[in-house]
Amino acid sequence: MDAFYRQTPPWLITVVVFLLLVLLLGLGIYLRRRKILGRGEDDDEHTFENMTASAVLGLLALLLGFSFALALDRFDVRRSMTLQEANSIRSMYMRSQLLEDPYRARMRALLEGYTEHRIEIAGVADEDVQRQMSVKTEAYRKAISATTLAAIRPMYNTEFGTAFVDSLNDTLNIGSGRKAARLATIPTRVLTMLLLYMAITAVIIGFVKDQGKGRWAAAVLLLMLALSYGLILDIDQPNRGAIREGQVPMQDVLRTIQNG
Repeated sequence: MDAFYRQTPPWLITVVVFLLLVLLLGLGIYLRRRKILGRGEDDDEHTFENMTASAVLGLLALLLGFSFALALDRFDVRRSMTLQEANSIRSMYMRSQLLEDPYRARMRALLEGYTEHRIEIAGVADEDVQRQMSVKTEAYRKAISATTLAAIRPMYNTEFGTAFVDSLNDTLNIGSGRKAARLATIPTRVLTMLLLYMAITAVIIGFVKDQGKGRWAAAVLLLMLALSYGLILDIDQPNRGAIREGQVPMQDVLRTIQNG
């Protein structure tokens, strides 16, 4: 299931989930007919079944709301860390302009390439490509660290040297934190249990539905459930979904470096 969630586009999962729920709705209708043919209807029992279905739907709505809030919170963290990384790179670039050549030109080229690379890797969906690009990320980080140490060694004990090292640490730490935030998705077990609960709910809806009535209403309800599930996956998957944290702050920093 982990590979299924990580490699399948959210829109395709939404379609598959909707079709699955429709099939399970049909299963519930079939079981209802078998029961009626077997021993008929009982008004009190049918009332209790409707109450059970309402309770199940209410609990499902709570679980969907909790999962959506969890995914949205992770999205906000990724968006906030994008802004933090952009600000840290901007600060480091501005301080690097006080260095003497060739360190000033070298640092400018490294930060420009690093920023452009960070924007590019944020839009890559394939995990194998991401791992390959991560090697280049580490190469940039090592080059920036080595250039910084060489540039500030003569003035390490000065206030400027300390501030420049702090900028380096912030840039590298926030970059690592942003990578971790993009990998921190909703656990697969939670998504699987939510899907299982939706499947059970579809069977119950089909079972309690009155004979020949509410077919379209039930289908629309299942469609809304599938869309909600797909929306949660879309927000939670930062690389494959249509909803992604904007790269505008990083693009602004890149333009600043290029025009500097």
